[in-house]
Amino acid sequence: MTDAVRLKQYSTVLSMFRHLSSAGIPSDLFTHNILINSLCKLNRVDLGFSLLCGIIKRGYEPDVVTFTTLIKGSCSTNKIGVAIELFVDMSKKGYSANAVTYGTLIDGLCKAGDTGTALRLLKQMDESGCRPNLEIYSSTMDGLCKVG
Repeated sequence: MTDAVRLKQYSTVLSMFRHLSSAGIPSDLFTHNILINSLCKLNRVDLGFSLLCGIIKRGYEPDVVTFTTLIKGSCSTNKIGVAIELFVDMSKKGYSANAVTYGTLIDGLCKAGDTGTALRLLKQMDESGCRPNLEIYSSTMDGLCKVG
């Protein structure tokens, strides 16, 4: 499956998952995260959220990768509000955002022109002890330049 993702063959990933499931081959959180990523890349973030519910029903504990993938998918489909809600929900449930999670949301906010929220999130990131990297600073500066 990872080779299909690397080749951006997201529909193939879905097909492979269906075949594995119908053959009774169990899947794990890693496999589900790949599937959610593929759904998001196909702009089917709604199905990614449905799969999140399925993951929880199966007794798996989603991780920061699961949430970050859905945040990125939400941002890429211009559903910034959904991404922010998921970020807040994730924190309330005790999951710690990492630099990738913060960077994903900050980038989405900047691309949407909401640099004020992005800057507040950048400050929150720093205060939480999670250090911004060059990519996050670059994304923020790009967003600031675009809004003047």
